[in-house]
Amino acid sequence: MINVIVAEPNVILRAGIRSVLERHASIAVAAEALTADQFRTAFLEVPHDVVIVEMDLLKSVGSAAMWELRRARPASRILVHSYEKDPAFGAEAFRFGVTGYITNDCSSMDLTAAVTSVAAGRPFITPLLGDDVAKAVCFRATNQAHASLSKRELQVFKMLAIGLDDRSVATQMGKSLDTIDTYRKQIMAKMELPGCSELTRHAISQTLSRKGMSARP
Repeated sequence: MINVIVAEPNVILRAGIRSVLERHASIAVAAEALTADQFRTAFLEVPHDVVIVEMDLLKSVGSAAMWELRRARPASRILVHSYEKDPAFGAEAFRFGVTGYITNDCSSMDLTAAVTSVAAGRPFITPLLGDDVAKAVCFRATNQAHASLSKRELQVFKMLAIGLDDRSVATQMGKSLDTIDTYRKQIMAKMELPGCSELTRHAISQTLSRKGMSARP
């Protein structure tokens, strides 16, 4: 069973989300939150797998506080929903360490698919925004630390940037876990990052324009 916290200040939208989720046999709503304080309390005190949180409410909690909450409950997965369809908003959400981003006009099928996907640790982005958001959350054009990465290393780094874990990267690239681990270590060494958490945080805190995405062969 996937236990979900629904953090949404709009009572009608919150009821709609609950109604959709409760029709799914393997999803249960564990708690609801209307405010940032209620969100923080539920996140820490209610056993859960996934939090569905409205974008403005997430921003009111703040990115620093979210990283502290995530350290307290590292197994929790966060799915943001928003009225905004601009890829920039999706990219901003991922810099809070979330695993998925959906728009409020998504279908019931997309909502349940998003919950089950992020519960398994797989990123989910509203299909129409997926490619643009993935491009937007990688690196900044002004940050040249990635310039020494090989094509494969850059590919791995970009996957880490949108929240994929090593196993998911290995599956998508058709490589072994050991190979992906080697790529990760090479990336950390070239970018002078001390550990995996710093690598992931660096990736999701950066954006790179299409112009800055080249890497050596």
